[in-house]
Amino acid sequence: MRLSKKIALPIAASAGVAALLLPTGGVASAATAQARSPLPGCVYWHLSSSGVTDHLSVTNGCGAGHWFKVILAHRRDFKCTYYAPGHTWNWSWKWPGKFSALHNC
Repeated sequence: MRLSKKIALPIAASAGVAALLLPTGGVASAATAQARSPLPGCVYWHLSSSGVTDHLSVTNGCGAGHWFKVILAHRRDFKCTYYAPGHTWNWSWKWPGKFSALHNC
């Protein structure tokens, strides 16, 4: 399939913006932090996306509690949740849902 320049440029620009919104894993990345509200660097997460059900583990390693929201593609986002310091929360969802980002709220 060949794209014209009129179509290819907006698609490429969209892909670049999407790359800024999608986290790369592990520690909350700079791209994720810029997505909406700053996400503290002391928030850690791990995504297991093999199989029909995806599992996300989020740990608040900060000294204070924070409010976060799990953003999904192709599914309704999880509601904003308070993460107490030192605690880990586990989220899961079935396909076609896909992890998109973790945002401060």
